[in-house]
Amino acid sequence: MKNTNNLNSKSPYSSQAIKAVLFAVLAAAGAYAIVQFISTNKPIVQVAKSTYDFGSVAAGVEVSHIFSVENNGRKPLQIQSVGVTCGCVKQAEMLDGDTINPGSNGKLKVVLETPTYETHKAENVTLHTNDPVTPIQTLKVTADVEPAFSVQPGVINFGIVEEGDLPVTQQIIVKSALIAEGNRNVISTSRMNEVGVTLLSKNSEEHTYTVTLPKNSPVGVISDDVLLALNWQSKQSISVLGQVVSDIYAEPSEVYERFSTKKAKQVKKEVHIKSRGEKVEQVEITSVSPDIQDFVRIQQAGASDDIHLLLNIPKGEPSTARVKGAVTLSVTLSKGKIKRVVVPLLIDRPVE
Repeated sequence: MKNTNNLNSKSPYSSQAIKAVLFAVLAAAGAYAIVQFISTNKPIVQVAKSTYDFGSVAAGVEVSHIFSVENNGRKPLQIQSVGVTCGCVKQAEMLDGDTINPGSNGKLKVVLETPTYETHKAENVTLHTNDPVTPIQTLKVTADVEPAFSVQPGVINFGIVEEGDLPVTQQIIVKSALIAEGNRNVISTSRMNEVGVTLLSKNSEEHTYTVTLPKNSPVGVISDDVLLALNWQSKQSISVLGQVVSDIYAEPSEVYERFSTKKAKQVKKEVHIKSRGEKVEQVEITSVSPDIQDFVRIQQAGASDDIHLLLNIPKGEPSTARVKGAVTLSVTLSKGKIKRVVVPLLIDRPVE
């Protein structure tokens, strides 16, 4: 009878074979542990949520978010520098210092200043660290920038107004969530000073303004803007349109010129003052709005009721694609009466 308790020396399960397998397993486990130790014996930067969306944000405000920066390694993590892609990121800095110990996390505060217009914002913030595998970690903040103001109506149009019917007024209602935030006042001004803007009433949700075309308004086309702002931020412009008519008028009633060259150029525009009643004795220049002073030179023409506007366009790239302003004239009539006439001027100079 065979003894089954004795293992065959050629069996794969001999003691020498088992020892060899155990040794190989232990060696592999040791090597793996060594590799794991070496691979983690360094700083490892990790940001669990590397993108933050502010959602819908009003124009011209500041919003902030704090990212959590973790060190999952075995060596201290050094934040060497923080970079941004836009000046609208007003702050991007570590709040707890530039060193994050193993197993700890640091706080990175990012402050985004939204522009004064409607747009989608997406800006990157880059962390430069001593992590040998990921030395640069990129974070992102996004926002949908909405208009800070809701203004009704969006355009003020006085239509055609007889000189004798002046003054005339219209109202605008300004709503903004920012008004209630600290009950800040809306600042209002007239760009061309052709209209007056007066605060009529206000509460925590809206401001009501009266826009007035005054009694002493010049004759001619109205081309003004009401500028609205919160502490000179979140600016918005409301166009003011219309025309004051009288027995005198300018022909043409407004001047437009378009230049599509980078070369210096001069163009002469003639403006004639007409009268349906008294004779025009003299026309003088009262003022030129600041926005167009560098672009226009005025000459008195030979006839008493004519003037020449010399539009001077300097050489080189334009600093702005559109220049808008007005020339105000003082008109003396035959019986000594003096009236003011305004001639709006618009220059388009596209950037090539």
